[in-house]
Amino acid sequence: MRKAKDFTTEFWESVGVYAFSFLAVAFTPFLGRWVALLFRNLAYGQMNGFFREVTTSLLWAIELIVLGVLLAKRKKKREPEVVSADAKEPVPECKNDSLLPVKNVLIIGAITIVCILIISVQIGFKVKPFYDIGEKVTGYQLLDRLGIIIRNAVKCVWIFLILTSADRIAGELLCNVKGNIAKYLPYLLTGVLTLGFGIYDLLWTQNPFFWTYLLFYVAFTAAYYLMRKQPVKTTLLILFIYLF
Repeated sequence: MRKAKDFTTEFWESVGVYAFSFLAVAFTPFLGRWVALLFRNLAYGQMNGFFREVTTSLLWAIELIVLGVLLAKRKKKREPEVVSADAKEPVPECKNDSLLPVKNVLIIGAITIVCILIISVQIGFKVKPFYDIGEKVTGYQLLDRLGIIIRNAVKCVWIFLILTSADRIAGELLCNVKGNIAKYLPYLLTGVLTLGFGIYDLLWTQNPFFWTYLLFYVAFTAAYYLMRKQPVKTTLLILFIYLF
């Protein structure tokens, strides 16, 4: 078994990002709820839910910015200063590898369709955001449910960070594993770490479609690799599946 000193700085940073992301999603809503109490007298307390969700979303956004700045500084410190005598030489053109293979695109499309179909069957083939908002709601109820949608949208960024950090943790923990199964184990461990986060998230939010959304977390893991870990595209796909 590898000793702590054998792990790289990137590994410990990934552990930190995973832990920070998990704790942010776990505890920031409590702070959002406390801040919302400051507005409890507004509209006779009928907007407490909206302020709670929006405050949580804003706090998450701040935490994401702080985390991004810290990681950028750490990355800059690790990069050695390179002074090239050939600086005036033309830079070779980089090959664009952002385009996904057709096979990946087809699988991603199938995953997305299956996820949307599963949840659609459960809600009577309604459009998910409208189902979440509900029918015959008052103005304050509408604000509360819009606040939940905003919170879930920001949460999708945390899900991507969980995936990224879990992938790096799994890759380094299992780097010495030999045999045919070695190339699949990091995917499995990444999925397990992501599911751990998903279980907490779904239990805390008391999601009525627990097993369906747990399956979505498996889909997020598959999409992450099929998307070749591209941050923007992966996050947007997670957002689409989670909300729709």
